[in-house]
Amino acid sequence: MANELNYEVRDDGILFTLRDNINALVAYRTTVRHRVELWQDEKLLPPDVGDLSAASFRKRLTKEAAKVFEEVSHLEEDLGRVAVALGKEMEAEEGDKANGKTLDDLLKGTDGESDIERLVRYGSEAELFHDPEDEPYATVEVDGHYETWPLKSRGYKNWLRHTYYVAQKEDGGEGNLGAPRTQALNDALAQLEAKCQFEGPEHKVHVRAAQRDGAIYIDLADDEWRAVEVTGADWRVVSSEETPVKFKRTRGMLPLPVPVKEEGADRRLRALLNIREDDDDSWYLLLAWLVQTLRPQGPYPILILQGEQGSAKSTVERLLKALVDPSTAPLRTMPRNEHDLYIAATSAWVIAFDNISRLQPWLSDALCRLSTGGGFSTRTLYENREQELFDAMRPVILNGISDVASRPDLLDRAIIITLPRIEGDERRPETEVWEEFDRCRPAIFGALLSALSAALRKLPHTELEKLPRMADFALWATAAESGFGWEPGTFMRAYAGNLEEAIDVALETDPVAGAVLKFMEGKDDWIGRATDLWKVLGKEVDEQIEQTKAWPSAPHILAGRLTRLAPALRGKGIEYLETREGRGGDRMKTLRRIPEKHRQTRQERQQGEKDPQNVRFDADTPADTSRAADASAFHGDTLSNGKRQQEAPANGHDCAGADASDASLRKAEGEENGSFENGERLSEFFEEPPGWFLTQGRLCAQQGAPKRLLNPLANAVSMELFGIPSRWREVLPFVEKKLKDLG
Repeated sequence: MANELNYEVRDDGILFTLRDNINALVAYRTTVRHRVELWQDEKLLPPDVGDLSAASFRKRLTKEAAKVFEEVSHLEEDLGRVAVALGKEMEAEEGDKANGKTLDDLLKGTDGESDIERLVRYGSEAELFHDPEDEPYATVEVDGHYETWPLKSRGYKNWLRHTYYVAQKEDGGEGNLGAPRTQALNDALAQLEAKCQFEGPEHKVHVRAAQRDGAIYIDLADDEWRAVEVTGADWRVVSSEETPVKFKRTRGMLPLPVPVKEEGADRRLRALLNIREDDDDSWYLLLAWLVQTLRPQGPYPILILQGEQGSAKSTVERLLKALVDPSTAPLRTMPRNEHDLYIAATSAWVIAFDNISRLQPWLSDALCRLSTGGGFSTRTLYENREQELFDAMRPVILNGISDVASRPDLLDRAIIITLPRIEGDERRPETEVWEEFDRCRPAIFGALLSALSAALRKLPHTELEKLPRMADFALWATAAESGFGWEPGTFMRAYAGNLEEAIDVALETDPVAGAVLKFMEGKDDWIGRATDLWKVLGKEVDEQIEQTKAWPSAPHILAGRLTRLAPALRGKGIEYLETREGRGGDRMKTLRRIPEKHRQTRQERQQGEKDPQNVRFDADTPADTSRAADASAFHGDTLSNGKRQQEAPANGHDCAGADASDASLRKAEGEENGSFENGERLSEFFEEPPGWFLTQGRLCAQQGAPKRLLNPLANAVSMELFGIPSRWREVLPFVEKKLKDLG
């Protein structure tokens, strides 16, 4: 059939001479699509793109030709012959070009590009780069502005498909313009990913807030991808082309308003929030927290909103999040495990949890790491050796009726604001509140940006006599005071009082703390073994409390609880110490009262050993245990001590443990530092194990505890206690011991 048609191979395709004096120039577009131009004498049809092997496309070409050409009676049949000819292998006499190829293969050579090659060429027109974790990204131009998308995201794939579509249209395609095949698109993306990693530069990609060259940039998340640039001089809205940092958009992000400057705008916010008129300290702390959330550099205090039913806790939480990080789903339920928590943290800037009744111990520890910095690792899905690493530091809001947080390490990082109940005659419809909020939100946002600018300007000259646990936050909030028109020292007075209340909460909610305070009344010190201390403190509580899980069931569990309570007890003038009598001797427990004068003298002496810059760095750098231990130099009576600081890096390291060496290292460090947090939790679990463990444990023990049953059982216990299964190796020795008892 091929030699019944006259054709000529040209640079722009293959020219077929058909009956009725019609010429057809066929060019390659994709594996199943051709570009066809038809003309008869001097009458020319516009080019069309389609599949010549499809009868519908040939009918369409014939129908359009009939409107222009004088004779088309043979055209549809001839186009069918062209389609057959394109798929038939060329004969040897057709020259060296044959070699088992079809005319369609030859046609591809005239165009020179496959679908994959076209997609790679279109994709390479964007700015390709990778982040520090080697994740591929592209910055593309859309309607005069620039957008940054992960290469694997829907946003970039849609941009690439649209670019492909526009290119086909510009080539003269009409009607049903085809999309690239899924396989071709995936192959092209794989090639572009390699270009990102090996040929593209490295850029850090940010969510909502970033900092560069002394300026802070806030992503407005609007359609034009604009941002706000904040410097020590002022702030201004800049275009995507002027923004020197890379922002990415996550699902659910909503735009911030374009800020405006207006005097007294911050006071308009107070009128919308349920804060008592006489509670200025809560107002100061709330504004300080908001200014800190706009800072890309942590740590971030955890904001806890408490109050009885009807105090508008959830509404206040939504309003605060809408000010700095609006979202389609502003409030979340509590995560099931650490993995879910860190996924949420990498997908948003402010994490807000609603209606909290009680924080599980593993979640309390994870929030501490999210506040001051820490990571989490897990195995990559469908991979045996690859790991996914999550590292984030984010502002967090919690709300609940009362005592949302009770563990001292979380309270040490928290700002607690108690909201009063709104009486019936003072209530307003929520729609009315949001309408007023939307009207004044641009001005409120502008006021926060002005305070942010003041903090940048004043921070290098800001010093504090005593630096609290969250030292960087305290310095930043103090530097922002002038932006709100506050008197110097306003923030620290409010913050110190809030920390005092946090310590009281930690002591009031823990029966061990109450027993220590009662036991030490009228005493200067007490020294003894853990068993002795467990017995004497047990006499200070009611028998009903002693029989509950709130009371430690063994001496070593008591020691772990006292280590955790040590910072709060020190705030009340009682110090808990652990010493060893000689080499290999008994570990002794000491409770002693610290005279007020002695405490002040010691703090002043330690404060003089460090300059404010070093202290500020040490205070909030949880990755270095030695520095964290030195950070006790600036912890005052109501704050934390060196042991608390050592606990933070241990917790941060703990979440990365996926192999046995890490677990052994954590265990050794915990024993040496006197931290029995894991042992306490495990002992409580195995003292009264749940029914599912007893059932599975007896079955495992009866079969000789094979690894195929033992390891999954340890995995389940790890998930129950810590919210992640990867710490099963830590749990395994305890499981084995309990199985021996069951056997």
